[in-house]
Amino acid sequence: MITVISQPASEPITVDDAKIFLRVVDDAEDGLITSLIKNAREWAERYTRRAFVTQTYRLSLDEFPDGPAPMGNLIYLPGGPVASIDSIKYTDANGVEQTLPPSDYVLGSADAQAFAFVRPAFSKAWPGTRDEPLAVRIEYVVGYGAAAAVPELVKQAIRLHVSWHFRNRDTVADNEQFMHALEMKLADVRMFTFG
Repeated sequence: MITVISQPASEPITVDDAKIFLRVVDDAEDGLITSLIKNAREWAERYTRRAFVTQTYRLSLDEFPDGPAPMGNLIYLPGGPVASIDSIKYTDANGVEQTLPPSDYVLGSADAQAFAFVRPAFSKAWPGTRDEPLAVRIEYVVGYGAAAAVPELVKQAIRLHVSWHFRNRDTVADNEQFMHALEMKLADVRMFTFG
C-alpha cells in the first residue's frame, strides 16, 4: 500500500504559466486554473506512475520478501525517480517497532524508466517481522526535485490537460481521443510495471 506522506511544495507549472498558455489576462479565473493544474498533475502522475515535484511516500508491506538473492529479496519502490530513503521501520516478532540502520540496505535502480528498489546490503538479510498486516513501512523521497527539474514534455501535457478542461468546463464533451493523445505524449516517461 502506498501513502503520500508529504505533498509537493509546488506544481510543475505555475498559474501564470498556465494563463499564458490559455491566453488569459485577468485574475478572475485563477482559482479554477489552480484547481485544473492540480487535477492535471494528479492525472499525469497516476498515468506515468511517477511523482514529478519532490514528495514523500510510504510503502507498507505485510512482511519483507524472503526469496533468494539477488532478485528475490528486492522491494520495489513505486513513484520514482527515488532520491533517498528516509527510513525502513518494521514491527518485530515481539510487537516492537524497529528501525533498520541505513548501512543494512542499499537503494538501486535498473535505469531511469524502471522502478527503484531497495535490497539488503552485502552480507545482510531482511529481519523477521510480526505476522500482522503492514508490519513493514518504508518512507522515501520521490520526484525529479523542484518544478524546474520536471521534464518539459510533462509540463506541456499538463498545460494541454488544463487547456482542454478549461475550454470544455461547461459541457460533458467526449474527451477519449484527447486523453489518448496526452497518454501518447507521456509514454516516454511512463514507468514500467513489475511482477
